[in-house]
Amino acid sequence: MAFVVQLYNNKAVPVLSLYVGDIRRGNELMYTKQTFAIIKDEIIKQDIVCDNYELANQLARRVYGDDAIAVDSSQYPVGEGDYYINGNFYFKDKKTLVTRENTLEEQMDAILDRKLKERGITQ
Repeated sequence: MAFVVQLYNNKAVPVLSLYVGDIRRGNELMYTKQTFAIIKDEIIKQDIVCDNYELANQLARRVYGDDAIAVDSSQYPVGEGDYYINGNFYFKDKKTLVTRENTLEEQMDAILDRKLKERGITQ
């Protein structure tokens, strides 16, 4: 695993994980990646790519202290300066709730359902 780092208070801080995990499905090799919001005091400090939650959480605590956390942000269009309050993401104004974006699989299921309903076929 390799990290892209930047200097923060004269320390090398990982800002991007270059490793992605792999999943085998039959003979097919699939790569997975997740983005994690690194949160300290309800503020997103960084959005990193990492292959698992435990590592992301360890990085959060090592860089920002024991009260920092990592939260999976893969389905949320958030960035540095946005907020994570009581289990929800908010944009910088602290009022606008960030809605979850559907995965590709969920989008395809919705399209299939719509097409089947157009043809009078139900599942």
